[in-house]
Amino acid sequence: MVTPTVPTLRDTIAEDLRTQITAGHLKPGDRLPSEPKLATHYKVSTPTVRQALALLQAEGLIEKTHGKGNFVRAPLRRITYTGGAGMPFAPDIQTTIRTTNLRARGHIRTLLKVPPNTPLTEFDCTTYEGETPRSVARIYIPRDLAPAAQLASSSWPGSWDAARTETRETVTARLPTREEASALRISTTRTVLTITSIALNSAGRVIEAALLAFPSDAADAVFTTHPTLKERGDRQMTSRDELRLLPWSGPDGKPCFLSTDGDSSRMSRLADTLERTYLDQAAEVLDRAIELLSLPKPDPVALHATSADLTEALGQVLRVAESRGRRLP
Repeated sequence: MVTPTVPTLRDTIAEDLRTQITAGHLKPGDRLPSEPKLATHYKVSTPTVRQALALLQAEGLIEKTHGKGNFVRAPLRRITYTGGAGMPFAPDIQTTIRTTNLRARGHIRTLLKVPPNTPLTEFDCTTYEGETPRSVARIYIPRDLAPAAQLASSSWPGSWDAARTETRETVTARLPTREEASALRISTTRTVLTITSIALNSAGRVIEAALLAFPSDAADAVFTTHPTLKERGDRQMTSRDELRLLPWSGPDGKPCFLSTDGDSSRMSRLADTLERTYLDQAAEVLDRAIELLSLPKPDPVALHATSADLTEALGQVLRVAESRGRRLP
């Protein structure tokens, strides 16, 4: 039997703001009241307001602009990256491509597994939907593999795809580099979904290295696998129907669970981001509590507020621990 979870102050505030946004009372582009004003309105501490806003940011409903405040975001049209396809798919997507001849150095040389200064061609690609950048990619090909006519033009690489027998892709969510943020026209605090794709031929040679980046709240990565008959049999014998406990409550305050076969779904990534946010915020609350308790005569009001923040942070950390404990082998 699952015991119902009482909504926290953070969840209550987030739900109220979420309702105002979805009902249209707060429209795209509207600036939310400042954190101190929200804290006064809801009669809570500022850290509790920040936690509620972090939840809405993780859901993509609001965006924080440094020095200006929190704003309601317009609904974003999502694009889909299909594993091994090279670039995302969406209607009306246009791609600009620039080619550059260069020599293999540093990280790129390591990815391609070639000697230093090996001649390469770089394809610098940006996709647009109208005037809005949706993704950036840099693709590196050893020059002895690509047709000379194609290297001299700004056409999409792919004439050697017939030689591709294996593709290895690594997906990471992180903050963008300044170059990526500039190309995508996003804040450096907005998470990007990055994919490092390595293509090999039948001899095991790396024939292409691609580095892609998308705003993570506007993109999905879809990967399709085809297990062998033996793998299917093993999976049927060993798989378990485990539910992931999500780090937020439902509208009625009850726990939310996610049924998934992997950790790359949008909801899984959102839960991962929010769990990291909770752990970081708990560490900040703990630091404040230690500093406050080190004072000869701590202020009673500050002690009460910090105790409330510690209680809420502990509840969040316990939920993260329970969720992660459930997923241990």
